[in-house]
Amino acid sequence: MGRSRRGIRSCSLLWTNAVSAVLSPTAYHQNWNSVKTNLTPDVMTALEFTADRLDVEEVATEESIPADQLKKILADVEKLQKCIGDSDLHKSVKAILWQQAESIRLAVYAYKIRGASAVKEALERAFGAVLINGEVFKEQQNHAVVRDFLRVAETAYKYMAPVLKLAPAVLALKKLLGGD
Repeated sequence: MGRSRRGIRSCSLLWTNAVSAVLSPTAYHQNWNSVKTNLTPDVMTALEFTADRLDVEEVATEESIPADQLKKILADVEKLQKCIGDSDLHKSVKAILWQQAESIRLAVYAYKIRGASAVKEALERAFGAVLINGEVFKEQQNHAVVRDFLRVAETAYKYMAPVLKLAPAVLALKKLLGGD
């Protein structure tokens, strides 16, 4: 226990010198085999720990979404999934909508662990699926279940937008599908 706090701190950051050596402009012109010797198992462990810490701190510092809003999203998604299953939509549209609704549902459950980014990723996939399959969705854009899906996704998006400072993409998606 003879080390001072300062000594422990400087010792714990020695790995940054190795990373700096790898990222140095002079390393760009060297053989990779000679550069990678700086990335020892200890350095890689320190990088992994740092990455994990940064993820935790990012989640901890974002604004939180109230539990009642998360419950509303979950209830809406679960109701939507039942409607999708009971609908007369084309089989491929049903499959896409159900899969995307399930992705949103699981992301809301993961919110406490992963933060709003989990829901953002699920919404990105959902909006992407609608865009990629735009022609199929355009044919059935007036179907109540398709409209409900967009409404549920829009609700989730509205709750996430302030937390993640998202652009109003839902409006563009609605316009593309010919909605209001």
